[in-house]
Amino acid sequence: MYPFYTALIVWACIGGLTAYFAKQRHRNPLSWFLIGPALGIFGFLLLLLLPSKKVEKKQEATLPIAESHNEAAIPSENPTPYQPPAKRIPTNRSILWYYLDENLDTQGPLTIDKLRKTLHEKKLDATCYIWCEEYDDWMQIQDCQNQNVLTDPDLID
Repeated sequence: MYPFYTALIVWACIGGLTAYFAKQRHRNPLSWFLIGPALGIFGFLLLLLLPSKKVEKKQEATLPIAESHNEAAIPSENPTPYQPPAKRIPTNRSILWYYLDENLDTQGPLTIDKLRKTLHEKKLDATCYIWCEEYDDWMQIQDCQNQNVLTDPDLID
């Protein structure tokens, strides 16, 4: 009976050790927890012979050069992550607009007046994504700095 428990403890220790080193080498620890005891010392040696997997690091947003030389750019004790300024909604009437409906289908092109009207007819809300040629990517209306350009009922023609 004792040899069974001893073997089980040794098996778990080899599995734990192999899983630990697998995680350090950016490999799947659960798989190596099973491979290590199954192959014994050969599984552990195999893990050590394999190269570490490369992990891509996420780049943090950095301040633009123009903003990095002012007093606000001095690090504080509780730094907050940089958030780029909110986009503005261009009011030029010649710009064509597109939006994503509830089925995520692209609707448009629309003039800004038709986009306002669609918004006020409750076909859209502030969480709707909009796009025009001046944007790099789709934006939610609520994330725009001057969203009242679309939401103000006095601006409807």
